[in-house]
Amino acid sequence: MLDLQIMDRLMLSQQKALDELRLESEELYQEAIQPDVSLLPVRVKGPVATPPIEGYNSPDGDYLLDAKKWD
Repeated sequence: MLDLQIMDRLMLSQQKALDELRLESEELYQEAIQPDVSLLPVRVKGPVATPPIEGYNSPDGDYLLDAKKWD
């Protein structure tokens, strides 16, 4: 829960700073809200999912049937 509160405060501070920047200069504000695609370079090569193994019987998992019977 503490992490969520910290993130909430950080986002609130960021929004407050952006609001102040917008009051100073709309042009700077528009530049500030543009995403920087160079921060997270993503390169995907090959299949995004692997095919299933032939003949492998996937387990369904363990579960307990706890249904109530009402008469």
